[in-house]
This record gives sequence, C-alpha cells and structure tokens, in this order.
Amino acid sequence: MLMNAKRNRMIAFLLAILMAFSIIYVDAPIVEAAGKTALAKTSGSVVIGGTQTVKVKNAPKGASITYKSSKKSVAKVTGKGKVTGLKAGTAKITVTVKKGKSKKNLIYKITVKKPKLSKNSFTVGVGKSVVLAVKNKPGKSVKAKYKWTSSNKSVAAVTSKGKVTGKKEGTATVKVKVSVGKKLSYTLSCKVKVGAGQARKIYTVVFDSNGGSSVPSQSVEEGQAVQRPGDPTKSGYRFDGWYSDQALKSAYDFSEKVTADRTLYAKWEAVQARKYTVTFNSNGGSSVSPQNVEEGQAVQRPGDPTRSGYLFGGWYSDPALQYAYDFSAKVAADLILYAKWEAVPPSVYTVTFISNGGSEIPAQAVEIGGRAVKPEDPVRKDYTFVGWYADEEKKTEFDFGSTIAADTLLYAKWQLNEDADFDLGKVEELVGDGVIEVAQNNDTSIRFIDGGFSNKKIQNQDDALYVLERVSPVLTGSGENVADTVGSVEVTTEDDGTGIRESYYLFTAEVGGIPVEGSDIILVAGENHTPEGLVNSYKEGIKDIDTQPDETVENNVESIIKEDILAQAREQWGTGISMEDLNSLAFEKKLVIYAMGDEEPMLAWRVSVREDTSASEGSTIEELGGELSSDDVLSFFCVNYYIAANGVDGGEIITRISSAQGAWEASMSSGEDIKGVSREFSCQRDDKKFRMVDPVRKISTYQTLFTSSGLFGLGKQTAVVPGQLVEKGLLGWNKKAVSAHYFMAKVWDYYRQNLGRVSYDGHGADIRLSVEYVPNSSNAFTWLVEAFGDDNACWSPYYRQFMFYNTGGNEAALDICGHEFTHAVINTIVGGQDLSRTLTYQGESGALNESYADILGCLIEGKTGNGRWLISEDGTNGAVRDMSDPSRYGQPEHYDDREQGTDDDGGVHSNSGIFNFAAYKMMTDKRTSGISDVTWARLYIRSLRKLATDATFEDAALAVLSTAKTLGFTYEQREAIRDAYKEVGIIKEEAIRIVLQWGAAPDDLDAHLVGPTVDRKEKFHVYFDEPEYEHPDENAKEKYVADLDFDSAEGNGKEIISIRALTPGDYYYYVHNYSDRESTYSTELSASRATVKVYRGNSNEFLKTVDGTDASFNVDTSKDATLWSVLHIQIDEERNIRITPVHAYGYHSDEDTVGQ
Repeated sequence: MLMNAKRNRMIAFLLAILMAFSIIYVDAPIVEAAGKTALAKTSGSVVIGGTQTVKVKNAPKGASITYKSSKKSVAKVTGKGKVTGLKAGTAKITVTVKKGKSKKNLIYKITVKKPKLSKNSFTVGVGKSVVLAVKNKPGKSVKAKYKWTSSNKSVAAVTSKGKVTGKKEGTATVKVKVSVGKKLSYTLSCKVKVGAGQARKIYTVVFDSNGGSSVPSQSVEEGQAVQRPGDPTKSGYRFDGWYSDQALKSAYDFSEKVTADRTLYAKWEAVQARKYTVTFNSNGGSSVSPQNVEEGQAVQRPGDPTRSGYLFGGWYSDPALQYAYDFSAKVAADLILYAKWEAVPPSVYTVTFISNGGSEIPAQAVEIGGRAVKPEDPVRKDYTFVGWYADEEKKTEFDFGSTIAADTLLYAKWQLNEDADFDLGKVEELVGDGVIEVAQNNDTSIRFIDGGFSNKKIQNQDDALYVLERVSPVLTGSGENVADTVGSVEVTTEDDGTGIRESYYLFTAEVGGIPVEGSDIILVAGENHTPEGLVNSYKEGIKDIDTQPDETVENNVESIIKEDILAQAREQWGTGISMEDLNSLAFEKKLVIYAMGDEEPMLAWRVSVREDTSASEGSTIEELGGELSSDDVLSFFCVNYYIAANGVDGGEIITRISSAQGAWEASMSSGEDIKGVSREFSCQRDDKKFRMVDPVRKISTYQTLFTSSGLFGLGKQTAVVPGQLVEKGLLGWNKKAVSAHYFMAKVWDYYRQNLGRVSYDGHGADIRLSVEYVPNSSNAFTWLVEAFGDDNACWSPYYRQFMFYNTGGNEAALDICGHEFTHAVINTIVGGQDLSRTLTYQGESGALNESYADILGCLIEGKTGNGRWLISEDGTNGAVRDMSDPSRYGQPEHYDDREQGTDDDGGVHSNSGIFNFAAYKMMTDKRTSGISDVTWARLYIRSLRKLATDATFEDAALAVLSTAKTLGFTYEQREAIRDAYKEVGIIKEEAIRIVLQWGAAPDDLDAHLVGPTVDRKEKFHVYFDEPEYEHPDENAKEKYVADLDFDSAEGNGKEIISIRALTPGDYYYYVHNYSDRESTYSTELSASRATVKVYRGNSNEFLKTVDGTDASFNVDTSKDATLWSVLHIQIDEERNIRITPVHAYGYHSDEDTVGQ
C-alpha cells in the first residue's frame, strides 16, 4: 500500500499523541492576548522557608490561572502563585491558564536550597569569641526565629545572636534551629574546637549534703560560676536548697563568680512519709480491703479471697494476669492487684442460644459429657433460619451430636428471604448481623456489597434480574429501579484452580436501545448459587437522557475529528498536514450514552477512526538495509472519539481513547534470543522448513513488513502488521522473534497451569505477535520518538494483536510479556467478551489497568533477588518502574500526591505506582509471608471480576479485600492488605460502628454517644432524639460526623451508632434503659443480656481494646442500674483508635443529659 510523506506524518502524529493503550482529554488551543502567554521566568530558586511568586505575562483577559506543585513536600504554592520552599530539592510548578474550554499549561522549575552558616568549623581560644551568621536567610518578609545552642556549654557558649565564646579546651557543636511559622523548621550546625588560652586559677567547690545522697565536688575556673547540681535526696525530708554557711542562713547564688575554694551546705525540711493506696481487684471474688503503704515499704499479703466455683490462683500486677506480684517489692506508687481464678469443673454446663434478632430460645443445662438438644427453630420476620453455629462469625455449624465440655454459646444464622423488601434498614440489619460488608456513596446509595444478602437461587439470567430488582432501592440515592435499564447480561463462571467457584453476572445498561458506557452492575453468585456480592457503578440520570441526536452534529462528526487532528498538529507539533491528507481515514460511528467516572451522563457519538494497512506484501527491516528514512512512520492504529451528540455541548469532543494497549506438523526447535541465550520452543515443521507457530498454544509470531512508495520502491516506508510469519533461515531464527515466542509461551503456560485460563480470553483464542514493529532509525522524527518511543510493547484489542517495538528489547523481559498479556486478560474479564470495553484507560481506572498488568507481570516472572520488584529490567534498555520504590522512576507513592490534572490522561502511567506500592507492601509484610506468588496472582485476577470499567483505586482495594476473604486469607493477612492500602492513602480513615443488641426485655434500651465536635470546642450527643451530628463542612467526604443508623424500641432490639469522621478526642458510649428510666432500683438492664460490639466500618471485623481483645462487651448480670457506661474511645492526631472498657453502672432518669 502506497502512502505520501504528509500522510505518513499525519499518522505518526496521531500515534504520538495517542500513545499505546492511552486516553487523553482534548484541550482546545488557548486564544492568547497580544504577545504569547508565557511565564515571566521559567525557573528560580529559594532557600527553605523563602518565598517567590510565579508570574504569568500576556494572559488572556478574563482567563483563570491555577497553580500546582509536583512535589508538595519540597515546595508548596498558593492560588496566587506564591511558592514557599519546604525542603531541599526541586519541584515543578504547573501553571494552567484557562479561558472557557481553552487552556494552556506552563512549567516553572523551582529549586529549594538549604541555608548555610558562615563557618562549618573553626578554632577559638579560651576566653576568645567568634560570631556565626546564617547565610542566605529566608528574607525580611518571612518571619523566621533563630535559636542557638551548644552541645557543651562548659567548652563553648553561644549567645542568642550567634556569638561563640571559648570556655575551656575541648570540642563542641554549635547549632541554630531556624523556625518559619509553626510547622517549618530546620537545623544548621558548626563544629568548634577550643584551644588553650591564658591559664586561669582553678578552685574546688564542695557540696555537703548534710546526711543526704552524695553530690560530687566541682572544679571551677576563677571568675566562672558553679553549675547547679542535681538535687540530693534524703528519706523523710524535702531538699530546700544550697547555702553558703553552715548555719543555713544565706542561700547560695549560683550566678556568683568563684574567687576561692568553698563549701556549700544542703538544707532539709522534715516531711511526713508519703503513703500509697494498694487496691485489690478480686475479679468477682470476695472483697479484699485496700492497704495504705508508706513509700519504700512492702505490701502485706492479705488473706485469700473466695469465689464460688473457682480456686484462687494468686495476685497479679496486670489485668491480663501475666505477671505474678512480688510481695517483697517496695511500693513507689498507687497500685492495683488483680486476683487470678481457676474454674472448678462444674457438674453441668450452660448452652446459651443467641438468636440474633430472632425469637428467644431458652438456655439449656447439660450434664458433663451430655449433649444439647436441638431446639425448635427461632423465627424472624423476612428471614429464613439457616442453623446454629459455634462461632460468632457463623462459619462452623454446631453438631448437636457432640458432647458439651464447657459453657457454650450458639449463634443463629439467618438468610434474607428473596421476597423481603430490601432497603437501607435491611442493609443495616445484615451488616449488624455480620452477614455482609458494604461501601456507600455520599448519597447513601450502596456501591459495593460483600457477603450473602438473599437466599434466592440464581440459576439463570432471569433469576439474576429478579435479585437486581429486589436490591434496586439501595443502589441509587432516589431508589429508582435500575433493572429497567438492563440491556444485556453476560455470565461468567470462574475456575482458576482454587476449587472455589463463583459466577459473575455483568449487567450493562441500555436506554431507548442505546448502550450506556460506564453504568455497569456486577452480581456475584457463590457455589450454592445464592448472591454473595454486588458491584454497582450505575449512574443516576441515564433514564432522563434525551436520546435524539442532533442531525447537524451527526453529519459533521468526521469534520469535527479532522479539524481536531489538524488543530492538535499545529498546536503541539507545528507539523504541516492538510485536510486532504486525512481522506484515507476510515470512520465507524455508534450512538452511545457516555457515563464514565463522575461526569454527567450525555448522549454521544463513539467514532472509531482507523488506518489499517493489513496487506500481506512488503519488506522486512533486514531487506530494507536495517534503516529507514526520516519520514518512516507506523501506520497501524485505532482511536475512539466521543463527541457530544446533542444539547448545548453538541459537537464538543468529550474525550478520545486509543485502542492500542501494547498443512504443517508440530515440532520443537531451538534458537538464540537477543541476549544470546539458547531457547527451546514449539513450532511447526514441513520437511526441512520450520515456521514459528506453536500449534498447542496457538501462538504465531510474525516479522513486521514495510511497504514502499515512490519509483522502484525507493520512497517512504510504511509498517504492515501482522506481517510475515517468521521462518527459520539459513542463519537460524530471528533473535527477537525467539525471545517473543519463547516468553509468550511461558506466560501462556503460567495462566493455564496456575490460573486455569486458556489464552487471554479463557477460551483458547489465537495469539498473534509482531516483532520489529517501529523503525530502527536514528534519523526518524525526533518528536515521534520523544512522544511515543520505539522501545515500547502493546496490546491492541481492536486487532487482537501483540506488538513488540524494534528497540528496547522488551520481548526479552518475561514481566513485560506478562504485562501485555494481562492487558488482554483485563480486556476480556472487566469488559466481557466485548473487547471495546475494559478498565477505561483514563484517571484511576486506567492507572489500575497499568498496575494490575505490572503486578501480574512481576508475579509471573517470579524473581526473588534484586530484580523482584523491577519492571522490564531484562529489556535491553533496563527497568522502567520499581514497585518497591515508585519515586525512583518519578511515580507518586501516596494517593494524596497523585496526578489529578489532564496530563498523562489523569496520571494513568504515573499513578499506577501508588497501587503498585501497596502491592509491594502487602506482599512483603511479615503477616503474609506464607502466601505464595501463585495465590497472589489468583487474588488479583479474581478481584478483576468485581471491577466496573470506571473503577477507582478504592473500588479495587475493596475488591481485593473481598476476594481475599473468599480465598480463605486469615484475618491477619487481610489486615496486612488493608494496612498496605491505608499506608498509601487509598483506604482513608474508616468508620467505627458500635452495635447494641439485647433480648426480649426490656422493650427499649437506647444507645448514646458523646464526643468532640469537629472544632473540638464543644461536645455532640447522638441518641434517638438527636440521631445525627452533621459535618459543618458541606464539602466534607462524610455528610455526618456520627449518626444513629438503626433504632429499635420493641425488645430483641438492635441499635447502631457510627462514627464516620474521626475527630481526635475522647468519646464515651452508654446504654440507657429508657423503659425503666424513672426507677431507682431496677435489674431489667442486667437481665437484658445486652451486648455491645465495636466493628471496623461496615465490616464484621472487631476493633481491638487496649489489651488486644475483641471490642465485645456484655452487661454485668449482677448489677442493678438503668445506665451502663460501656466504653471510652480515644482517637489521636494520627487517627489511631484506643478502646478502653469502663463498665460503670448507675441510675439516670433524663435521657437528654446522659454523659453530660
């Protein structure tokens, strides 16, 4: 196929700006004022604490200007361009000038330097002085404070102005702490050597402690002052100072200069010996009286307490009963000692039935060695009883044929009936029961459910739709029926070799026959075919979209795209292409509703623009002499444009997305790869001919061809893929083809053997590889190489093709082969078999696409040494990313530092480092040391099933945690995963959920929470009459700081209070017997069997108390009271949570003043 040079340039331009598997927002060129919009200066420097203002010249009138620092830890910038240096280093300030839909980004480089002292070191004589000064101070406009100190004042003293005076021979370090504001400070230092000066007379000062502890004498130079020593001690006395006379009349002045030997005398005042209280906590035994013990004396061992059914085991110094108390020890503080008890085996045991919201079941007394009798099933509205379980998590069903060997608690397990109304109340019940965990949006709609939420058997798509209709009220803030918009249902059953089977129902939306992109719902069914999870990315408002396209826009989409290409070419590259050069492009348009991310849904034309040169004829690079001319370009691409189809934005480009991501018999052959290593691989043979086709894995490897234009083929060269099937020549195999073919087979085997997946689609799809894909030319377009590079690799879902570029040697890197193969796997899992859908390559979903590919590539490679976490380290150009140290290659390591602009399609390539870093942290955590690479791979691949096409980092973290539970990861292992996501900022502070439950009586127990307001100036009180404390900042992530989620007043009740925004301070939780509040003697509360449990967020995982036990508390059955003060929660500045049991009881009649 022939192409002219201008057309070649056009194609190259498109590929340069639409990089492999990337999406970018289209920014119109800014209309500038007279003169070019630019920065007055493009670089500058400041010292730490110093400031500098970035100035823009010739900005369009009315334009908005914003500023952003690439490294907020090095330099911060205000909305007016004022830059402040924070630590030594360099940062880029991105200045965005925007007017309407036009914008321009300008870059200002700021270097932050650390100030220096006028001297790094010096020598001074005794009695001599030198003045130090801070060079390059932050400036007069900056309020800085300077605090001078000496490490050894007896050698070198320093004044507040930096004047250093030698005192005696020796060395010291003089430091100055520079403080700018309240938060910024740094220290500079200088080494000082003090040499011999004029000899001075030395006098001896003796300290007579008058019966107190010994105080060493001091040698003091003439004219110097005595250093005040530490106070001596004397039993029964208080030290009252040093005196210069034995009569203790004249107190000594330590600022006085010494001129002779002298003795100082200690003065004492007799005091009564201090006494401490020793309290004996008998832990349910008979009372033991406290003792008052003088300081330094020992406690008298009291008589042993008694307790029915127990033997006394001694006194201990800690409540956990780990350390036996030594009664010979001297007392130096108030003390609590704790009694330890050993139970005497009873003659009968009690089996208690916890019905979890069902009808009450009486406890049973069972003789030793006897068996509990299975009672009649409890009943509960809207639920079906599943059975009695031996553990609170309800994982182990109780065997009524087993003998009872201890007091036993049995827990009722329930399953929501398929016909029950499913609303937020039911969600709270299921969360409170520990059945499900959920994640909510700000409008209270549910975006993620993990756990069984219905007993409906899902055997087909109709059953799945029925479940979707039942849960629909909680999936949107308005409660609209999302099932009305279901356009198609795709069903996949996972079989990854774990033996744990799940089915996934992918619902894609459709309105008026028009498909919706970005409003998917995924329903997960477990092995018993009941719902076990749900992922919701439904977008409210899609039903209201006007589905009638504007005819003018429809007729002009090709012109709009061509004009955009020309404008981008002129603005970004200044390249000369014309409208005529674009006539060879092919356009395929489809009407869709675009609803990706947080954008408002809109009707759009999705237009596929492509230039396909799939002709089979052409020349290899070798046949062309190994070098191509400066106009040689790549002519293989497909781009999807999205253009608003109607309304006020009709004809506007929303975004654009590249689809590139990167009669024979079976035989074996071997060949040398590009690193000189001999590789054996499968191929096909016909007599003496060999070709690179793996008949088992269906992998075919091609060499890219190039067509020629011009007379005798001496004109421009154009790449053609897949190209020519590689055959073995007289000199052997193509080395690049050997690497690509061999390593892709390794990846195929890994997926098949460890993940149960045959080829990338799971159904044995053919695999086509092309090598030598980009011209190997030193004089190729500079801008093409800089923007796109010729050392890349990519997967194209449009053509179902893998390509390895001509340089970079990525085909020799097993992790890169795994990376590109995983892009194809993601394509078929997240998007289903429709390969136009995947984790959208934009913002966080695009960064996830890159990160998942990196993680799987790393695990497939399976290294254990230095290259364990590097990506592409075996390519000829070396590593491009480091999962263990993302900043090494310019990637952020924390969510707060992520790229949030439109550059790099919202940080697709840079932000992937954050999710990578979390993977590194969890995989190197000691708590996960027993997890193999294969298990990690299964975890990540399986979690893809729970991601929508526009998934966020938090969505992926929830999917990974949910999948870890499905795969049987332990609590500690899941905590390691959760902590990794917390450390990189993906999972923010989590809510604290406090659940109160009680039996049939009394009717109404109330939960009360008292805590600090957001400004910490007052207290809030959440209870039934004030169920919500709303966040004062309407833009806060959480609408409520704390709220009463669920209230009950009918016995067998439950109340749930959540702390959603963790303000540092003290929180107190109470249970109040509202039914009997006026009573002055009541045992209803103690007989209620009330329990209080504290969980992490919407999970069923307990938070821990200060002694490491589960935060689960039972009412004391021996206490008469109407108010139970249950627990104290402390939250520090780092949002660490400390829970301390209180267990105080009393009477209180006024519900409004509980805790006040």
